[in-house]
Amino acid sequence: MENNIYQILYNENLTHSMRDFSVNWCGRSHNYLSDCDALSESACLNIARRLWREDRRHLALQIFGILLSLDDENDKESMPIQSKFT
Repeated sequence: MENNIYQILYNENLTHSMRDFSVNWCGRSHNYLSDCDALSESACLNIARRLWREDRRHLALQIFGILLSLDDENDKESMPIQSKFT
């Protein structure tokens, strides 16, 4: 399963930049993605909840699935954002 949440939303034309994604989807500062190596669990939940509220349930379930598939305790604290930028 694709663990690249930014790329998923970008491919769906729901975000146009890392800055937009950081602010409007993660609920974080404009430089969140450029300053961290991985999304926090709470940022992922923000994204999934917003997708659910916007009736984009297939994407919300994909994000929830990514969160549930993390089995390493360190990965539960944060998850990869995008492989092409790291």
